[in-house]
Amino acid sequence: MGRKKDDAPPESVVLTAPYAFIDDTGATRAWSPGVTVTDAEDIALLVDRKAPLDGIEYED
Repeated sequence: MGRKKDDAPPESVVLTAPYAFIDDTGATRAWSPGVTVTDAEDIALLVDRKAPLDGIEYED
């Protein structure tokens, strides 16, 4: 089952692959595989961008 937009965000997520992008301010945002993310804003950002997260599948 995929993740729906209105699902509550998890309390933590783990990256399964490297993930990076340049945000609207020009800053590079990057995470390494295996990193556990606990910051709610970062989790929301990663989920919204469909980052590769352990145990999370996305709906298209």
